[in-house]
Amino acid sequence: MGPSDNLAKIIPVTYLGIYLHAAFLSISMGTPLVLIALIYLWNRSKNELYFRAIKTLTSILVVNFAAGAATGTLVEFGLVQAWPGTIFVLSTVGFVPFTLELIAFVGEIVLLLLFIITLGRLKPFTSLTFMAIYFVFAVFSGVVITSVNSWMNVPWGTADLARTFYPFLPTYGPLLVSEESYINLRLMLLSSSGFASQVIQDPSMVREIGKFLNDPFVAIFNEYNLASVLHNVTAAIIIGMSIILAGYAYSYVRNNNEDSLKIIRAFIPILVALLIVQPIVFGDFMGKMVASYQPTKFAAIEGLYESKKDPLLGFLAFNDPDALLVGFNDLAKRCDEVSGFKIKDIIPATSKTSLDQTLYELDIGELCRRDLIRTQNNTPLLNTVYYVKIGGGIAALAGSVGLFLTFYNFGPFSKILRKILGLLGQKISVALLSILVLSGSILASTIGWFVREVGRSPWTIYGYLWKEEIITAVPIDAVIITMFTITFLAIGLASASAMYLIATRPQRLDEMLRRLSKNE
Repeated sequence: MGPSDNLAKIIPVTYLGIYLHAAFLSISMGTPLVLIALIYLWNRSKNELYFRAIKTLTSILVVNFAAGAATGTLVEFGLVQAWPGTIFVLSTVGFVPFTLELIAFVGEIVLLLLFIITLGRLKPFTSLTFMAIYFVFAVFSGVVITSVNSWMNVPWGTADLARTFYPFLPTYGPLLVSEESYINLRLMLLSSSGFASQVIQDPSMVREIGKFLNDPFVAIFNEYNLASVLHNVTAAIIIGMSIILAGYAYSYVRNNNEDSLKIIRAFIPILVALLIVQPIVFGDFMGKMVASYQPTKFAAIEGLYESKKDPLLGFLAFNDPDALLVGFNDLAKRCDEVSGFKIKDIIPATSKTSLDQTLYELDIGELCRRDLIRTQNNTPLLNTVYYVKIGGGIAALAGSVGLFLTFYNFGPFSKILRKILGLLGQKISVALLSILVLSGSILASTIGWFVREVGRSPWTIYGYLWKEEIITAVPIDAVIITMFTITFLAIGLASASAMYLIATRPQRLDEMLRRLSKNE
């Protein structure tokens, strides 16, 4: 069994675990903003409606937090077990971010407990403060997790080292890693047979690789990560708030509960603001970073088989309507420039016993072109889903603006929209607009992450390590895959059911808590 066999089995369950954990993470990041808005209104109006909603959402947040912790643990341990080559990332650029993530996780637990304890017992401002700080920790957790993935997309601090093998790649910041260690690891993986991830786990080979990282914060402090953090964290918050929006819209449509509309009205301005800022500011920033640092991904998502000029796309990607959009044909020419050059012509041969000396005869041009073709093969898929993603974002924005204009008077815009929606009736209008927001935001975010991951193929670390080089060498049994799949699905189903019951029957939760307190 080779690396491709394991890849085919592991990738689906890996994606399942990541997406499921991301769903819980999104709710954990979106719910605090809704709670903050409701606490503010509760403090001002003293309306018990808001307090009841706060208690219900808090209970949902607790269940969601527990489910997120469970899936997060499975995903992180699964990454190490199924993808042992990630040990390289975790022990170098990922060490500081994951340490900070652990601190943030503990902080979230403490702040959530403090919020629960003080809610309704101390002044609302105290609870609001605890929830605001909890939100900061939740966002910080998302920031540091994103930073590791960002480095794998754009290995900042490697300067021109990736250009040694792929001359079409740009410079990735100043040199903040050991050039010798970078080259040693790349050569060892190229010279090994079978599963090269075993190289990283061999102590003798690790000693030959040497110290890799010179700046432990390199994954966090760089412009590509800044764009990724703003874009990805905002997307997660939007999904979390959209799920809550859909829940209250469902309550209104099914039970004719007018109070649900008051809850939606409380936080819809925040959601609209985020959905406006996301594409115009953060999405634009992210797109420019992709165009600058991931030329193969940019060519794939825009379907650039041939280089061309497009005034609109040139302006959006490079702030220059006259910019040349480099396609795969010109990227291939860069590979041709090093065709005939052997590794020995660029990297001096060493006496390392772990290296197969025949690797120095490898043609760099052939290696470059082979990986470029593997990326180009994903172009039809990435180009299609990328524009579906954009359509999803537009749908979510349109739905949220529609709801905002329905609930708030915004001059003639609100009057015109209300007349149009009046033909459908308020229930159908609220349902359709909420579906647009929920489905559009989920579609845009899930496809966006898919494009982010597949867009850096065939590498796990862009321009450096392949997926085949980090996957486990242990043959994957179908029973193991089935067990993980069932576990993930069971956690998802049980958690969703619990949150649904809390949302639809909050009085039962209150009764259960009262009984527990009496038993104590």
